Amino acid sequence: MNTLMDKVFPPGRRTADERRRRHVARYVARHPGTVNLGDVARRLADELPVHHHDFVLAEESRRRIDAATLWAWLDRFGAEALVHVLASDGGYAGLLRRLATDVPLDRVELELLAHLSRPELFVESAFALELAPR
Repeated sequence: MNTLMDKVFPPGRRTADERRRRHVARYVARHPGTVNLGDVARRLADELPVHHHDFVLAEESRRRIDAATLWAWLDRFGAEALVHVLASDGGYAGLLRRLATDVPLDRVELELLAHLSRPELFVESAFALELAPR
């Protein structure tokens, strides 16, 4: 059965794109010094909902956080923790401080601070709630 997706992106093309994406991810994992913001954006798109992805990229731009720092954070703590630390106004220096220490991340505290600082990031969309069947 032909779907719209098959017409727009033929299966062979999708497979080649997916192979290239996996190859780039493996290469960057082996050579983290080569990471760029495009690699970070692709990884965030794979691991986060769209509104969190957009938030992280906006904060990266506003705070001028380099790709290597973001990649190191993603490898060590994960994408959700990155959203939480940026939402709790941890800042670039906060990211670097936490990466430099071996102290485990207090995820509960970080999540609580993030929810208090930016509650709009962690609430269901009011528009989506209005469209929900009653």
